[in-house]
Amino acid sequence: MCQSTLDELLEVLQRTKYDRHAPLATRMDFWTLVSERAQRWELDAASEQAGAGACRDKKGRQVSGLGTGLQRRCLISSDADLLVLSPWNGIPITTPAAFLRANNKH
Repeated sequence: MCQSTLDELLEVLQRTKYDRHAPLATRMDFWTLVSERAQRWELDAASEQAGAGACRDKKGRQVSGLGTGLQRRCLISSDADLLVLSPWNGIPITTPAAFLRANNKH
C-alpha cells in the first residue's frame, strides 16, 4: 500500500453505511492491523502517470498505478471503477471474496 491508499481505507472504514456489517471499533481494529502489517510503497512518477489514464475514479488511479509500479500479480478491490479494468496491463483485478475463493487451500 502507499500512504494515499491507506488513508483511503481509513476514510471508507469510517462510513456509517458499514455499521450494519461491523461495529466501528472492529473496523478500526482492522485498519490498525493493515496499517501495521502492510508493505508500504510510494509511487514513482512513471507509475502514477500510467495509472492516470486508466481509471475514471481519481482515487482508483493510484491503485492501478501502484499495481503497475510494483509489478503485482493481482489487485484486490471492491471498487467497481477498478474492477471494470480487469485485467489492467496484464494484472487481474478481483474482489476480496473472489481472491479468497481462488486462493483457499482448504
